[in-house]
Amino acid sequence: MERLTAENAQGWDVLATTNIFLFEEFRLDRQGEGLSRRNQRGVFVPVSIGLRALDVLRVLVERSGELVTKEQIMMAVWGRTVVENANLTVQISALRRVLDQGRTEGSCIQTVAARGYRFVAPMTRVERPAQVPVASAASVPHRLAVIILPFANLSDDSARGYFADGITDDLTTDLSWNPEFFVISRSTAFAYRGKSVDAKQMGRELGVDYVVEGSLRASGSHLQVNVQLIDAQGGAHVWADRFETDGCDMAAIEGEITGRLLWDLRRNLFAAASRRAARDSRSDGDAKTIAMRGWSAFHRPRSAANMQEALQLWERALDIDPELMSPKIGIALGLVSNFWYGWTHSFQQDEARAEQLLLEVFAVDPSDITARIAMGILRRLQGRLDESKIELESVPSLERNVAGLRQLGATLVYLGQPEAAIRLWKDRPGSALMTQISD
Repeated sequence: MERLTAENAQGWDVLATTNIFLFEEFRLDRQGEGLSRRNQRGVFVPVSIGLRALDVLRVLVERSGELVTKEQIMMAVWGRTVVENANLTVQISALRRVLDQGRTEGSCIQTVAARGYRFVAPMTRVERPAQVPVASAASVPHRLAVIILPFANLSDDSARGYFADGITDDLTTDLSWNPEFFVISRSTAFAYRGKSVDAKQMGRELGVDYVVEGSLRASGSHLQVNVQLIDAQGGAHVWADRFETDGCDMAAIEGEITGRLLWDLRRNLFAAASRRAARDSRSDGDAKTIAMRGWSAFHRPRSAANMQEALQLWERALDIDPELMSPKIGIALGLVSNFWYGWTHSFQQDEARAEQLLLEVFAVDPSDITARIAMGILRRLQGRLDESKIELESVPSLERNVAGLRQLGATLVYLGQPEAAIRLWKDRPGSALMTQISD
């Protein structure tokens, strides 16, 4: 393999200045929405994909048509962090699952045996105008607006700052997958690093509803991560959590920490937004706010009553706005959950409605993570196990998705492949959460 020297690594720490790349039906925006796909109406819709996979794609697209060695990619994406070569293989597989859907002439990412990869899809570069206004929550249709501030490194080892930044990046990317959230871009969030600005001021400047801040402490192999959620309207702390772990595999630890924090953060964001909406009678007729209250009910402890409340709220939201995706996904997932827990009154009627709603979502965004997982569960409950496996394997950035991994493992068990399920859970980041997070 080609050895990565100072000479041939030059320029890989900072990617080229071109901001936007167009290839096939995709659009890669280096400083904006990330990766998006053109839908049937010609509108680019964000594609859910992990931060590492997005960085790998940026490197390959920037050198479109050229052989990029594995060493060059890993230096550009992971820097000096020591990771296994398998991490790159996982990211390439995640990219191919998204980019190669519907392709008939092989993958757009060509493998060059024992050397690296080459991006082979025809690509057009588009320069962004010099002056670009910073996006704020006020510039997009109402969604729950959140900013993830850079996690502070409180350790004596300055190198841990890269780990803290990695958690910040992963939370920012992973939280933005949820259609209910508008997440302020990484570049805007990092502009607040080291500044003494309270949550209410950020709420005024950026139009955000909530601020997430955290810190990391390390002593040897022991890590402690603290995180808190702040209401930008009143400045009150609405939730806090602490995560501690030991280990030497930093990539696995980062995935485990991010998975835990993401799960709790989503649940508490929905709960906080629901409480705020309940206090504000003006939100009662807003479809998106009602849908969010449905998600809050869904994330409570599982019971037939909570599920029924969630379904009723989602139905109200869909009556107000029949084109809104969030309640469609919610209703489908709620009906599927009812099948699982035995709360359904008509399996055939409910499964038909769930499938129809999910197909409507896929027509707009075929890579929606929650909808894809819901369809995988539905196929398993229908006894269509091979299709369930295909659906769950197509979940974007599956290697970082705790719920997707759990459901794929369950399908593998039903297929008579328990060893494969164990390997799946054992070898992926965040696998320790499999026994901690319940349905």
